[in-house]
Amino acid sequence: MKSGLEIAQEAVLRPITEVAADAGILEAELEQYGRFKGKISLSILERLADRPDGKLVITTAITPTKAGEGKTTTSISLAQGMGKIGKDVMLCLREPSMGPVFGVVGLGGKAHGVPRENQFVIVAASEIMAVLALASDLADLRTRLGRVVVASTFDGTPVTADDLRVAGAMAVVMKEAIKPNLVQTLEGQPALIHAGPFGNIAHANNSIIEDRIALKLADYVVTEAGFASDLGFQKFCDIVCRFGGFAPSAGVLVTTVRATKSHGGMPFDQLGNEDVDALRQGIDNLGAHIGIVREYGLPCVVSINNFPTDTEKEIEAIRELAGEAGAETVVVNRAFAEGATDLAEAVVAACERPSSFHQLTPDGTPLKEQIEAIATKIYGADGVDYQAQAEKDIARMEQLGFGEMPVCMAKTHLSLSHDPLLLNRPTGYRLPVRGVVPSAGAGFVVVLCGDMQRMPGLGKTPAFMQVDLDPDGRTLGLF
Repeated sequence: MKSGLEIAQEAVLRPITEVAADAGILEAELEQYGRFKGKISLSILERLADRPDGKLVITTAITPTKAGEGKTTTSISLAQGMGKIGKDVMLCLREPSMGPVFGVVGLGGKAHGVPRENQFVIVAASEIMAVLALASDLADLRTRLGRVVVASTFDGTPVTADDLRVAGAMAVVMKEAIKPNLVQTLEGQPALIHAGPFGNIAHANNSIIEDRIALKLADYVVTEAGFASDLGFQKFCDIVCRFGGFAPSAGVLVTTVRATKSHGGMPFDQLGNEDVDALRQGIDNLGAHIGIVREYGLPCVVSINNFPTDTEKEIEAIRELAGEAGAETVVVNRAFAEGATDLAEAVVAACERPSSFHQLTPDGTPLKEQIEAIATKIYGADGVDYQAQAEKDIARMEQLGFGEMPVCMAKTHLSLSHDPLLLNRPTGYRLPVRGVVPSAGAGFVVVLCGDMQRMPGLGKTPAFMQVDLDPDGRTLGLF
């Protein structure tokens, strides 16, 4: 008898032409890359311009732990569950990253990768990745690339890619990359994969073009924001939706019994043991993230990603506590064993409820006001402390005309705060800001919090090390 792993990896894929046709993509709008994937021409947006948008659902999670939460698997299972209940749905995800570790001599310290005396930024956090993800079309891509600031003159005047006359060549290199990739779920549903900005040191979401195409093609679009609601979700609401001109209808917040107990101080090797007290102690983290989703005026569906070691007492406790914390609906998601139709029904119902979605701060808000709103209302800090360099940077941003751009916070994903060691729901702290870096092409400024680096290293065993081919040429290690 074959294991679930073997069955999953032997899933029969539909020809991508068939997937595209069922999704409403015309033959002339699909550029095939082999039998099972393709790119979508941006001309589709012109054809579908008058079609109303579907409902947008954003999946997020509690603060990550070693125990895992399962945000991506929940997003995929939700799309499959919606298909099972007869809804026209499309999935939108980021591209996975296999970021490099440059062999540059470091200065010591390993928490966020070795600090270096240079300006290397990992590809997934680069301004070019942000430009790709935030561009609305090819002309906008070219414009954004042209205004990327690459240096300064001796008197402090910015030097742009247009000044160096390289932006046109950059646009030519990227003219195919701007087209979203069409693939499929294991159940043959359409999925768009495009762009891959990191969630902690970049803006954490797939491309605006991808979302716009999906919203025109499907009644429901499921997308995912990187890391927890204090990072990817906040950036989706305040950056992506602002630039994209669209709004989500509901938020899905993923949690697990195991991760909640981890926030309650339970050791990793004991998480399989029943402990309702540890669960209750760790529930404040979930409560904080429910509050963040509600802060943006969205209905919040909590999805408890079920594990075999979860007990009924623990599940009922987290269901009760999540409801008390403000979740409108709490669903136990057993997608791997039973499918995700319960979650799908709950999300469809949430999308029909009134939404008062809004950004945290309005357009034109000064940088410090934005930073302080995020620090206090999203992270739970008592305030912000700006280091001397940060004060100089902010003054320079204002001088250059960047003083009211949206901010993209760069901080640890392991805590609601800037300190990765502060678990659960930290209180009584102030957020240290050490610097502010312009991303003029992207249209935002990056705010560096604490010791966060934008050139992190990979772990000792990155996921791609498990990926390989078997003797018959089949891909292994993806599930």
